[in-house]
Amino acid sequence: MIERLRQLWRQGPGRGDVLGINRRNLDYVFADYHPGKFRELDDKIAAKKVLEAAGVDVPRTMDVITSPADYPRLDTLLDEKDAVVLKPAKGWGGRGILVMNKVDGQWTKPGGAVLSNADIKVHLGDILSGIHSLDEDADAAICEELVVPHEFFAHLGPAGLSDLRVVLEDHVPVQAMCRVPTAASDGKANLHGGGVGLGVDLDTGRITGAITSDQRITHHPDTGLALNDLQLPMWQECVDMCIAASHTVDVGYMGVDLVVDNERGPLILEINARPGLAIQIANAEAQPVAPRSTASRADRATTLFNWFLLVVMALSPLGYHWWHTRYSEVLETVVGANEIRTVVRADQEGVADL
Repeated sequence: MIERLRQLWRQGPGRGDVLGINRRNLDYVFADYHPGKFRELDDKIAAKKVLEAAGVDVPRTMDVITSPADYPRLDTLLDEKDAVVLKPAKGWGGRGILVMNKVDGQWTKPGGAVLSNADIKVHLGDILSGIHSLDEDADAAICEELVVPHEFFAHLGPAGLSDLRVVLEDHVPVQAMCRVPTAASDGKANLHGGGVGLGVDLDTGRITGAITSDQRITHHPDTGLALNDLQLPMWQECVDMCIAASHTVDVGYMGVDLVVDNERGPLILEINARPGLAIQIANAEAQPVAPRSTASRADRATTLFNWFLLVVMALSPLGYHWWHTRYSEVLETVVGANEIRTVVRADQEGVADL
């Protein structure tokens, strides 16, 4: 059934057009937009609760740090654990994620850099301040278990944790890729940070090609491992879990990120309501999403034209006379208030020349 739906998706008009960010936003993201739904997806803490309630497996959360008052709990956690991942609850694009392993009693990043307790607290303070969050507002830090990757992914990207991204429209998978960390990406599976993107055949789970920094490659830049025609393990289980995850949220177009744990199998990391478009480069093909009705575009164009006419009328002599007559009292109040504020500000600055 899923394969038949995918075939129908690919047979629609305009199928050869690369999906650009404007069309993605207007026709797919904003078509589903509702502040409540998007806030739930943008907050990893809330999203994990929804996924867990639906029986979808996710990495275990060990603690959530919301203020410096929680630092003692983090110190206890760091004493007890040998591997921890710190990530902003509202982070995006891999920003702010800190992967740490304890090596010879010292916390170490995947690239080998040693972290002091002070370094960790500084990074934690950045997360709480919202530097890495989508809305740049105060945030919380999630302390997660470090996923031990399936042996295939451990060999594929030894610098960190490789993950999978599956884009779905109306619960139907339309495109997929595997993201592989490198030394340049500091152990993160982030294409914009220097990671490797592998195109994936949706039907078989085989790798069809590889890119890094938007350039096609055939071998991993660090290890020299040949990347073409590899077979991803547990592929059907991964696809099925992405479909299950997509049913937990009321959004039609999304990207589901997951990893394959060596013991627990596929785990959902997050659901992204604005999935990136580099997946098309990795697969060397346009994203085969179903074209949206042209009526929606016509409606938007009509609305914009109506607003344009209103603006023209407001700026015309007749429109200005009507507008000024109707709101003159409000204008006088606003102008008077502005004059008072100007006088007060000038007096405070010692510049008043009244």
